[in-house]
Amino acid sequence: MNEKALRELDAWMPTVTKSDVGAARNMAEIVGVLIGVKTVAMDLFLPEELQKVDLKWFRGKLHELGLHVIFERRALGGNDPMNYAEYYYLGKDHETALVAQNLFHKIWSGEWEMNREIGALLGYPQTAVEYFLNKKGKTSKEDQKRMARNRFYIHSPEHEDDEFDAYERKIYAVLGQFCPKTMEVLKQSPEKRMV
Repeated sequence: MNEKALRELDAWMPTVTKSDVGAARNMAEIVGVLIGVKTVAMDLFLPEELQKVDLKWFRGKLHELGLHVIFERRALGGNDPMNYAEYYYLGKDHETALVAQNLFHKIWSGEWEMNREIGALLGYPQTAVEYFLNKKGKTSKEDQKRMARNRFYIHSPEHEDDEFDAYERKIYAVLGQFCPKTMEVLKQSPEKRMV
């Protein structure tokens, strides 16, 4: 792992992202793919962020980390031609980044709903994916309590701690070691567990 590139990315992301929480989410997605918890990830830069974003620099840092990225400009709706976002799709190689891009195209077009394959690509523990699929996306009060203390997906009641260990704990360990800006933001939400 290129620690220097990761630290530079961590320092840069909050300077170009509209919100600190958005910057932290971006870094968690990047780290998830970097350490192999996630096979693919997708995020975006909003129109107001793009004035500050140097996509060439960003691509270079991701490349230094051994990650491949595909950028795609997508309209956000309305008649304003300047109302677009720059989406980016991550993978460990170009083919996997293409898988990410195709996956999200199919989700947006309504072709695919969340399924086991998508859950696995996004790195979510199988027990959490099965629980989500069985719930058909409907959340109970108990689900909402788990969502209030966990950041990334709906955890299952029987396997919450195991799921946290399989996904979040690994991401937080790397963020805590190499991404001080991101951890500073995450610690501002003490109701969300990190350990």
